[in-house]
Amino acid sequence: MTRGICTIAIVLALATTIARGDGFIYGFEGDVLPGEVGSGWIVADPCELGCSRRLENGSFILEWGDQGDIVNYHHWIAQESETQPPSLWIEWRFRSNQGKPATSSTCDAWFTINYEQLHDVAYMLGDAVVDANAQFGALDLENDAFHTFRLDSADGAHYTMAVDGVVFKAWEGQRPPYNSYIQFGGRGSCSGFRPEPVHNEWDYIKYGTLADGERIVSADPPAGYLDPLTHTGLDRFTVTFDTPNYVYVNQIAVQTTGTETPHMIATRRLQNGAPETVEIVLDRPLSPGEHTRFLFDDGTIPNVVDYSFIPGDADGNGVVDLLESACFQNCFGRPASTGHCLAFDQNKDGVIDDGDVLPFATSLTGPRE
Repeated sequence: MTRGICTIAIVLALATTIARGDGFIYGFEGDVLPGEVGSGWIVADPCELGCSRRLENGSFILEWGDQGDIVNYHHWIAQESETQPPSLWIEWRFRSNQGKPATSSTCDAWFTINYEQLHDVAYMLGDAVVDANAQFGALDLENDAFHTFRLDSADGAHYTMAVDGVVFKAWEGQRPPYNSYIQFGGRGSCSGFRPEPVHNEWDYIKYGTLADGERIVSADPPAGYLDPLTHTGLDRFTVTFDTPNYVYVNQIAVQTTGTETPHMIATRRLQNGAPETVEIVLDRPLSPGEHTRFLFDDGTIPNVVDYSFIPGDADGNGVVDLLESACFQNCFGRPASTGHCLAFDQNKDGVIDDGDVLPFATSLTGPRE
């Protein structure tokens, strides 16, 4: 990813739930109030001033009446003097009945992650999530419904954040290693239309270590948007795992936006190639104007590789949405060969400029699914 050019994340390996083989360290199941013995949580800011809390049907519930107030809970993963986990996944399930107002993203709930070189916050409302800088996120989620959030970091520096299995941020931490902790809480104080009571419900919070040796780290051609002129007749591609690996035809499923879904003919090693790299052979080329998703599941860790010929679909997931809008702004005035800008060069003049504005605007298809 090119920092400052196009901040859309093109992600190859995506475990949408706790992957088989991942290690488990800790889980909060909403069966003990935070702060009580055995909960694992320290009360940093108590629930008071119109706030109430309770356990109900395996969930921890926070509610606010006619005014909001900050509530925050802290859990140590490892302090500076302790051994840090070698890798980390964190998953939590949350819902709120408070929709996102136009002017704020930080007035409802949050989940803070500190691990090795990364520090980030997921600000969550009933129908949206944004990161610490309000630069990445997912909008138009179903309001007042449970959504599953996840962070994955294999090395304490690079990491992804996802909601309901869709990655909305891939980034690299920039802070010195210190200690590791998570925090969660809320304030229930959004202005404008505000339900009463504001209802935050936490179903679970879990974390552990990532399994090794089963993840796809690259593809050729690279996943994401493909230039239909460069990749005419694409009927085979390669994937490279992080260790010597293999994948069989019956371990790959295919989804496409079109009617001509390709099928696998074979998977095979490249002649004299690295043992980590496998070629995927299709019975027909990928169709121009369509999005195709390949789901790899060898029984250990699910992986996803997305290819898209859809103009404007910079992250290759099959839709052109608000994340692409931010990317388009970063690409404006730059060569189409910069970062992920090629997807926006719909007039094929080699630069993202005024001539691409109207084609991009008409290509917007709505929120990410």
